[in-house]
Amino acid sequence: MSRHPGSPARSVGSHTLSLGLALAISIGWVVTLRPQDEAVAVAPQATAASLVSVESNVLYGTADGVDLLMDVYSPVRGTGPYPAVIALHASGFYTGDKTDPDIVRASKILAIAGFVTFSINYRLAPQYPYPAAPHDAQQAVLFVRENAERFHIDPNRIGIAGASAGATIGAWVAYVGKGALNTGSRVAAVVGWSGSMDFPALAEELSPSDQRLNPTSPGHGYLSGPDIQQEAIEASPITYVDPTDPPMLLTIGAREQTPIQQPELMEHKLQLAGVPVELQVIPSKDHALYGANFRPAVTAAIFFLGQELNNSPLRGLQISLGPFGRYHRLPRIVLWVVLLALLAWAVIELARGRSATPRAR
Repeated sequence: MSRHPGSPARSVGSHTLSLGLALAISIGWVVTLRPQDEAVAVAPQATAASLVSVESNVLYGTADGVDLLMDVYSPVRGTGPYPAVIALHASGFYTGDKTDPDIVRASKILAIAGFVTFSINYRLAPQYPYPAAPHDAQQAVLFVRENAERFHIDPNRIGIAGASAGATIGAWVAYVGKGALNTGSRVAAVVGWSGSMDFPALAEELSPSDQRLNPTSPGHGYLSGPDIQQEAIEASPITYVDPTDPPMLLTIGAREQTPIQQPELMEHKLQLAGVPVELQVIPSKDHALYGANFRPAVTAAIFFLGQELNNSPLRGLQISLGPFGRYHRLPRIVLWVVLLALLAWAVIELARGRSATPRAR
């Protein structure tokens, strides 16, 4: 994946990050993190709870008298500085919060892989229409960057990942600005799971009977200005793409509720601007992180973020879409060989970590 102007300098990933990434990729999917916070073994005598620490209800700002809260998922091994990921839950723009089971599972897995993950609440429509939610997400990025030492993260390596409406909001934050990716509310990488990227085009792509076009539907209140057409343009991440923007991974189910034209339009716009982009189409009817989409979507995100936010050992393998995406860069047999090699790498890293730990006297 090529670099482009405005990319922040990267530091070499720590041994802890390598271990976490190896475990998450090579053996993480042998087990399942369950939605109800159940402890699950990821390695012998290791559980998700023992690999991740959680700080709940951290105040990252206030707006209109509303406390803006986040839950922070951190690796327990090592001292950092770690790369950071801002995570935004699915909401339809009007419901849900940071305790959404799928975003919690994804946040834990990202933390195991070595990313400090900040799952945020943001204000919801119709009480708080656009641009309240994206402004909250911008505030979260600023807060994390300003408190880098507190959370043991590298302020130059902040990414953002969102599901459904959260993907739209996250992409808006990623692309609304210009210039260097390591200042203000700019981010160095963005992952969008089943997000709408172009609202005017979406209105043409949906069936006239689709409830999302019904003015009385709850999510419809996200756009409520006097000039809806102009606001739809302003609320669309695709509007702001420029050559200094961060790379993006777009993931969508092949037969889901978000029209496949949405990520395709964004992919084309980013390509025209010379911004690195990957499109992952999962052969599923599931939306965002739901059902069959969860594992391939989060796996691809870990590869992608590992490439973009770290000097990962996986850089250059170009297999982040795995056997699940529409675009296969490697034959499946090669992918299996790579995964087996990653398993061996994980075992070696684990052994190194144990040998480096001082023994009690």
